[in-house]
Amino acid sequence: MPRGYTRRVADAPSETLSGRRARASRRREAHRERDADRYRLAEELAGRAELSIPSEEGFLVLPPGSFEDAGAVVAAANELIDRIGHDELVSGNTKDGFIARGFLPKEAYQPDSPYMRFILGKDVIVAVSTYLGIVPVLNGVDLWYSVHAGEAPKSSQRWHLDSADTTQVKVWIHVSDVGPDSGALTVVDASTSERVADEIGYDFGEGHRVPDERFEEAAGPAVTALEGPAGTVHFVDTSRCFHFGSRVEAGGIPRRIFMAQYLTPYAFRFKADHVERAPFKQLADHSSSELEQLVLGVR
Repeated sequence: MPRGYTRRVADAPSETLSGRRARASRRREAHRERDADRYRLAEELAGRAELSIPSEEGFLVLPPGSFEDAGAVVAAANELIDRIGHDELVSGNTKDGFIARGFLPKEAYQPDSPYMRFILGKDVIVAVSTYLGIVPVLNGVDLWYSVHAGEAPKSSQRWHLDSADTTQVKVWIHVSDVGPDSGALTVVDASTSERVADEIGYDFGEGHRVPDERFEEAAGPAVTALEGPAGTVHFVDTSRCFHFGSRVEAGGIPRRIFMAQYLTPYAFRFKADHVERAPFKQLADHSSSELEQLVLGVR
């Protein structure tokens, strides 16, 4: 079965943002005919979109109750986390000592699970496709349990842009209430992020993680902590919006959050052909709609 979150691919460790975009643009033009159905369907869906992720913002936050299937995700995720327990979670597959992840059971990846029903829900896919201008490929599904680490911020706790693609959407569901002490995902809008990246000469080598002082001097006050009660849903382009997360304070309640990642077919994660590397393509069958087949990466 596919595992959830995929780590950053160090495909071009010192590449600038503009260099990566030029490389992705060449790939997009080379495969435009191959992906004609993705563009066509995204255009058709855009006319029926009820949700819009503003391009200049690069993120959208929606309150609990916005999606019918989100509540089932919250219930299933909390049952799983409570059953595993805090001690086992933090002693297992953790990222840098502050995020337990990769513990979803194999049945979570079946088409009839609450997780996959939400992920493949038409309202979600329409919003993502309309924003990206193309039907995306599902690349990651995971449940995170973030805890206080007792150290200075490191890794994804520091300001950065995600490098899997030049534009992508991660959709998050708060499985627990996320307040000031729970390490909320904190973002800067895409327009400000573009300016900051130019100003600081951001690249994907040693400068991939930016210290708070340097970043905040350039960004100013344009910072949004995505807090909210359980059931809150947010869509974030983590390739265009600078962000950090999981800075759970001492004594803070661990953050429980569900994540689904949608990439374009031109993502660096997919190398030459997204069909070869799409991690969820085996979930498609004869009953899958054209939209589901494309999202799962069958074609």
